[in-house]
Amino acid sequence: MKTIVMKSWRLLALLVSVVAVTACEEDDDDVPVARMTTAEFVQQAAASDVFEIEAGKLATANSTTPEVVTFGENLIDDHTETSQTLMTLAHQNSVNVPLPSRQTLPQDKQAILTRLESKAGGDFDLDFVAVQLEAHQQAITLFEKASNELEHQAFRDFAKNTLPTLQAHLEMARKLRTQLSEG
Repeated sequence: MKTIVMKSWRLLALLVSVVAVTACEEDDDDVPVARMTTAEFVQQAAASDVFEIEAGKLATANSTTPEVVTFGENLIDDHTETSQTLMTLAHQNSVNVPLPSRQTLPQDKQAILTRLESKAGGDFDLDFVAVQLEAHQQAITLFEKASNELEHQAFRDFAKNTLPTLQAHLEMARKLRTQLSEG
């Protein structure tokens, strides 16, 4: 009799666990997943481009290291191109977002540019490279998310096609960090 009671309690505990797990799984289906909208992506990607272009200009003006100057030139060229492509795509698909400028960048990005403006030479180089490492990691995260989540295929393709450039910039920044720390 005692064995039957123990088995009954174990069976009851198992059933309660199964019901609890099943109930939790069903509740998860009701939670809406926040997806990035195309307009949000366009705005964030355009702001990222403006930030990179402005930072690249500072590199060409404030650095004395040829590799940092070249990296700055690459940032200007590549992010100008992606910005133009993005704005053309947005216009063609009636995605109306205000064009960002340095003055409309988020305050944290404006503060970074202001800080970089006040530096030159080796001090500039070290800070600039650290900024580029963080900015490109953030951009890669944004573009990966967009390439997977956006409903509009043209913008998913744009994000996917831009990722190799962003990854190349991140790799350049890593190499520069190593070079500057060894030099």
